[in-house]
Amino acid sequence: MKPLNSYCLRVFPDGSRQFVNIEPPAINIIVYLQSGETAVRYGVNTQAYSCTPGNPLEITATPDTPINQLWAENLSEQAVGLKIDVLETSVTAAEDETITPKTNFITTIE
Repeated sequence: MKPLNSYCLRVFPDGSRQFVNIEPPAINIIVYLQSGETAVRYGVNTQAYSCTPGNPLEITATPDTPINQLWAENLSEQAVGLKIDVLETSVTAAEDETITPKTNFITTIE
């Protein structure tokens, strides 16, 4: 499946958290560790994960609590890169639903 959008996050080795904002918010992403040889800790919403080279991780959220930000921290001695592919957003999920437009509005001004 081709991603709707992709983000890259360079995670420096100082242990501090770096962030990437996902816009529009996603409900399905895949996270890849692109460089580095050690596991990187990252998280979305209230969940924390670990990513290792060659083992991408797919994360699914609900439309009620979509993924709007991903954080990562690197405790190793070298900078690493994460790639985040957005497979589905809360906007694309909403487009799948049938939307019935309302018509014949009456406005009364007093």
